[in-house]
Amino acid sequence: LICISMDVSLFQDLLETAAIKTIPVTGSGGTSLAQAQARFSKLVLVGNAGGSVATTTQTRSISYTYSIAKHFQRTKEYKPWTSNSQQNPNWTSVLNSALPAFW
Repeated sequence: LICISMDVSLFQDLLETAAIKTIPVTGSGGTSLAQAQARFSKLVLVGNAGGSVATTTQTRSISYTYSIAKHFQRTKEYKPWTSNSQQNPNWTSVLNSALPAFW
């Protein structure tokens, strides 16, 4: 389950079900995720379930996917940053987000 700055009271039923069924939850919006964790003690937060400042949509997507894969012990199959001769990760986008003045 990926949550993006959610209203915990609006999605209370969904979060309660996720807690009961131990469905892993990740996302951005650290305050709302902390509120959900406080309200549903058995909620399983995975990955860097926090804010999204200085990240790109691509790095957030990779983080969410990897966190869920790791929870289900599938990281041998999913390696987002494994480089090969045809495609290397582009760190410029990460650095541009972290330091907008980086060139």
